Amino acid sequence: MRVPMEKFGEKLGADIAALRSKSTAEIIKLAGPMDISGDATDRGEAYMPVVDGFVLPDDPARLYLTGKFHNVSLIAGTNADEGTLMGGPPVRNLAQFRKWAEKQFGSQADDFLKVYVAPGDADAHAAAARAYGDFLFLQGTRSVLRAVAAANVNTFQYHFTRLNGIGRRINWGAFHASELPYVFLTLPDSAFGTSASFLGDFSVDADTYNEYDSTLAKAMSGAWVQFAKTGKPNGPGLLPWPAFAKGKESYLEFGDQIVAKDKLREKELDFLSGFTESRRLFRRKGFGAATLEEIAAKAGVHKQTVLRYFGSKDEIAVAFRQVALHNFRKGLLDPGRKVSVLEYWRDFIEASAREVTRRGDVVRYTRLVESEPDLMAALFKIKMQYEELLASALSREAGTDPAHDLYSRMLAAFLADGNFAVFRMMLSNDTLDRYVSTALRVVDFAIHRFPSRKDWSR
Repeated sequence: MRVPMEKFGEKLGADIAALRSKSTAEIIKLAGPMDISGDATDRGEAYMPVVDGFVLPDDPARLYLTGKFHNVSLIAGTNADEGTLMGGPPVRNLAQFRKWAEKQFGSQADDFLKVYVAPGDADAHAAAARAYGDFLFLQGTRSVLRAVAAANVNTFQYHFTRLNGIGRRINWGAFHASELPYVFLTLPDSAFGTSASFLGDFSVDADTYNEYDSTLAKAMSGAWVQFAKTGKPNGPGLLPWPAFAKGKESYLEFGDQIVAKDKLREKELDFLSGFTESRRLFRRKGFGAATLEEIAAKAGVHKQTVLRYFGSKDEIAVAFRQVALHNFRKGLLDPGRKVSVLEYWRDFIEASAREVTRRGDVVRYTRLVESEPDLMAALFKIKMQYEELLASALSREAGTDPAHDLYSRMLAAFLADGNFAVFRMMLSNDTLDRYVSTALRVVDFAIHRFPSRKDWSR
C-alpha cells in the first residue's frame, strides 16, 4: 500500500512541504466520503496502516495472527456510535441503504441487510452508521483482543455508551473519541475541542455534562490509572472488570451504568469478519489456495457461519459482478423505464465502464478470475444472463416471441460479447484509459449499423 498512498498524497502537492501546508478540511474534502468496499484502499485513499517495510514490516492483522507482537497487558475498546464520525455514511432512506450495502458488500448485501436491520426510512442512517462503526472500529478491536488474550490473561475490553450533551446536539451519539475526556479527567474538554468547527459544534453549556458524567469520569480514570500501575484495571474502590478471554469475551460497559457484559455484537462481527478475511486471503494466497476452513479460522467463526452468510467461495469472489447484474436487471425490468432497450444498455455500459476505469483493483481482480476455472465459469454464467435479459427485452419491445426470436438473440450476443471483447483487449494492453469510449463505439455500432430486423427477415 505504500506506493498508492504516496500517489494519493501527490494529488495534494508535489512535495512534503506542500502537503503540510494543506488544512485538515482540504485533505478531508479531497478524500471524499469514507468507503469500506476496498476501492479506496486499492487507490491508496483509505485511512489505514501503510506497510512500508520500516515502521510496519507486515500487515498488522497478520502480525497479530502470527503472534509477532509485544506480549503486554492491554485495554482496548470502542464507543457505541463510532460510525457517526464525520456524519456517517451518506444514507438517509432504505433505497440509499440498499445501494450503499450493495457497493460495500456486493452479492452479500442481502445477508448484510438481515444482520443490520432497518425497518423503515427513519432507521436507515442509524443502521448504516452502526455497520460502518463495526467494520472500521469494532471488528479490528475484537481481532486484536482475541490475539492478545491468547498470549496474555491481562486483556480487557471496554464499550463506552454514555450519551452526553454534545453527542445529542450534533446527533453523533456516543461518538468516536468521546470517552477520552472521561478517561483522562479533562471534562468539559473533548478530543475535538470546545468550540464549533467544520466537524460540528463542540461548545460546552450547562446541559452538556452533569454530575453523573463527573462520577463516570472518576470511575474510568481510576481504572486506567490502576491499569497503568499494575497491568490490571482492578483494585480497591473499583468496580470489577472481567478479563477478555476465549469463549466468554467479557467487556465492561461505561454508560448510564457501569456493567459487565459478554460477546459484544457477536452476530454482526461474525458476518463482517467472514467478509473481511475472505478478501484478505484471496489477495494474499490467491483464490484457489484459500479454503473456506481458512476463511472461517481467520475470522474466528465456524465454517457454517461463512456458508450461511456467503453461500460459497465463488460468490465472494464475483460479488461486484453480481451486483452490477442485479442493478442492470432491476432497471431493465422497471415498468417506468422511459428509454429503449438499446439506449438503456448504452447508459448502463457507459456508467459501468467509468466505474471499472475508476476502480483500482479491476486488473488484479480479472487476473484472479482468469487463473481459476471455477471463477471463469461463474463469470461466463453472468455474461449469459446479460444476453438472456437483453434478448428477452428486445423481443418484448418488438412484440415477438422470445423463444423464436433469433434476431434479438444475435443482437444481444453482439452487445454482451462485444463489451467483453473490448474489456479483454484493454487488459491485454495493460490500460483501461480508452475503455469507456471504445465500449460505447460497440454499442453505437449496434444502434446505427447492425442490420435492422426488417433486413434480417428478408
